[in-house]
Amino acid sequence: MGKIVFQGVTKSYHKSKVVIDDLSFTLDSGGFNFLVGQSGSGKTTILHLIHLSEVPNSGKIMIDDTIINRQTNLTNHRTKIGYVFQDYRLIEKQTATFNIKLPLYISKIKRRDRIKFFDKTVAKLSIEHLLDKTVESLSGGEKQLISIARAIVTNPKILLIDEPSAHLDRKNSLKILNVLMGIQSLGVTLILATHDIELIKASEGSRIMILKNGKIEFKKI
Repeated sequence: MGKIVFQGVTKSYHKSKVVIDDLSFTLDSGGFNFLVGQSGSGKTTILHLIHLSEVPNSGKIMIDDTIINRQTNLTNHRTKIGYVFQDYRLIEKQTATFNIKLPLYISKIKRRDRIKFFDKTVAKLSIEHLLDKTVESLSGGEKQLISIARAIVTNPKILLIDEPSAHLDRKNSLKILNVLMGIQSLGVTLILATHDIELIKASEGSRIMILKNGKIEFKKI
């Protein structure tokens, strides 16, 4: 579970700006993939297309051999796909617990499973000490951990991360990377969009997806 396929995908904005051009690639389940490219090259667009925040102008996107499009049930789809946003998108006035549990309620997961999923996620990330704090009182690194917890609490098969080190120092960036590598080792397909070369260098054995002129080239670290 967690296989991603793009077939001839094109995405343009305002009719003239083509960001993704006839893009085809396959990501097998369970890999750690860095998505790199210049600003404006389309990294976030690819994440949005997988997440179904946007849909392509043409071509097909498949998750585990099922085509995703405007008719896809978004609630079910996003239960399977976690997204860690660059700007966190947490509810600042609410507690960490509230933010982490929110996807469980939206997904209508049964109460006994909500408790199990939440407890498992908290233990996995060792964030017990943050649960009762409001998001606005947390540091950048702590907010990133809560954002990751929210993204994985429904046990997704795919995890998308957009520039996780953008607001963090080197120590916290590497800490977050280690957390993500631990999550991926459980079989999650992970795509991490980043400009951070040092982060990539610290991830030996991962794969780099180089996005340039709307096309992708694959390299191993």
